[in-house]
Amino acid sequence: MSKYFLALAVLFSVLAIGCTSVSNRPGSDQDDQVEELASNLDKQEEPKSELVCKYREGTGSRFKKKVCMTAEEWAGDSVETARNVNKLRKTVVTGQSQGR
Repeated sequence: MSKYFLALAVLFSVLAIGCTSVSNRPGSDQDDQVEELASNLDKQEEPKSELVCKYREGTGSRFKKKVCMTAEEWAGDSVETARNVNKLRKTVVTGQSQGR
């Protein structure tokens, strides 16, 4: 029975790795999207100073935490998160550290 579960786990992990389609080229679509978000952030004329509050769920907890930032800070956080995700995906695909 445990051999069955082990074989099933290996099969799913091979499928998950095979289904990921991450381009390692500098001009990939993900890099273009991140740069487009960053350029749109730069084009904003007036930063909005009103606070926008969102509830975020932390790792290892079911409870949500209230986080308040300005709209500009939320946009900057989104761009930074997208860059970090792309960097992590490239690291996982290549198996190497990127720019440390």
